[in-house]
Amino acid sequence: TVLLDMDGTLLDLHFDSYFWFEHLPMRYAESHGVNIDEARAFLEERIRHFEGTLQWYCLDHWSELVNLDVAKLKAEVKHKIKPRPHAETFLARLKALKKRLVLITNAHPAGLALKLDVTKIDQYLDIVISSHEFQSPKEEQTFWQCLQEREQFDPKRSVFIDDTPRILRS
Repeated sequence: TVLLDMDGTLLDLHFDSYFWFEHLPMRYAESHGVNIDEARAFLEERIRHFEGTLQWYCLDHWSELVNLDVAKLKAEVKHKIKPRPHAETFLARLKALKKRLVLITNAHPAGLALKLDVTKIDQYLDIVISSHEFQSPKEEQTFWQCLQEREQFDPKRSVFIDDTPRILRS
């Protein structure tokens, strides 16, 4: 079993970085009549506050917090969603080797659906799981316990690939 993260592992982080630090602040500033620096400060403070929690990854939470449809705003810049170099070749080779490919991501289901629609990487995957299904991010042991109950993979015959140290430590 190959357990794979999505953002930063299979997909380039440019989309997420651009969205959270450029596009959302711009649209927040426009909508709320503040300047871009005030918008960035407001958002960056909240990003730091919720980092690593399920709310940090939850588009519904952010939509309520900023009083904007965050999923819709993400779709405005979906052209920036791209796989990392060689990610599709890597997935195709693993699939040819008959490995079980499981995408495990903290991405909210709406953001996940957008990214899969754009990249089509799900064609290589056996299953796609958002941590929102378990109501717990990958940073928490509850996620891993729920994943093991659902998928019953053998840890001795599995590998987990992720780009975030705190998640790897969990």
